[in-house]
Amino acid sequence: MDQRIKVMVFDSGRTDYSCWGNVDFPSNAEALRARDALAKALRAEGAVIKRRTLTNQLRPYGSLGCPDGAVGNVYQITVIRQEGETMATYQQLEAQRDLIERRLIEAKREVDRLETARQAVHGRIWKLIHNGALGPIKEG
Repeated sequence: MDQRIKVMVFDSGRTDYSCWGNVDFPSNAEALRARDALAKALRAEGAVIKRRTLTNQLRPYGSLGCPDGAVGNVYQITVIRQEGETMATYQQLEAQRDLIERRLIEAKREVDRLETARQAVHGRIWKLIHNGALGPIKEG
């Protein structure tokens, strides 16, 4: 693998690769070719990957804490799944995600129901005050 390709391995097991054009590579086109070659090699090994591009990224800092003006595209690969990992794991994760989404929808409905009830109570109190049924409100 090209030494200019940056690798990040996360605790979750996810691995990201990045090729930064005009910074780590002489041009955006060369960084893209390196990323695509790595993607082809990873797919040949059985990995499921996702590719993405971050355009016009400014090099963080040069000397004296100032950006040096190098701007380039960052071509990234995220390895979604390696060969040997079972689809059951991903199906379990998808089921958990679906459950969380259903609970979120239920929670939103409950919030809407409570807001409607709050508005109804507020309206009733306003009518009682407006009709004089509650009398003047005294500060205590």
